[in-house]
Amino acid sequence: MLKLKLFKALPSSLKDKYSALEKEAYASKQTLEKKAEHEDKYCSKKDIFSCLVAFEDGEIIGATKLVKRKLKNSDGLLTLGGFGGVWTRKDKRRKGIATAILKQGMKVLKSKGCDIAYLCTDVDNLKDLYSKVGFVALGKNYTFVGKSGKRYFENDGMIAPVNSEKKFKQILKDKKPLDIGVGNW
Repeated sequence: MLKLKLFKALPSSLKDKYSALEKEAYASKQTLEKKAEHEDKYCSKKDIFSCLVAFEDGEIIGATKLVKRKLKNSDGLLTLGGFGGVWTRKDKRRKGIATAILKQGMKVLKSKGCDIAYLCTDVDNLKDLYSKVGFVALGKNYTFVGKSGKRYFENDGMIAPVNSEKKFKQILKDKKPLDIGVGNW
């Protein structure tokens, strides 16, 4: 039976197993240059406020990090929430686990006062998964500053309304890239 548990910080008893499974889920062969760029882009660990972990029979089978930050945009303040990677153990994929994680994660983001949720992903291959919980392709560039101070422009973003349908629609209508602040998730 699937159980979802929210942790403010992972207990030390789970850290090693969690890290190994997360690493396996995102395993790729990268050059040193690509690894350095990845570290520069994904530098927003301070935005993580919780880890949502899926268990089956006491074993970790999936998880995500929940993130949040406040931004200033043309409409004033925006509380941006999101997912810092959603993963499922390879032998448990295509069984609704990621969807369950996302649904619970959206409830948590709502309770934390997020206006909209954001994530970056392979939109062509994963839009069906994320659309189950309200995400749509941003359809334009978004921008952020890396740890080095370099400004990046990417186009693999998706957003979903959480507590503000109005801000969600304004962002989709706006022709300018969405500035998500310092670091990508």
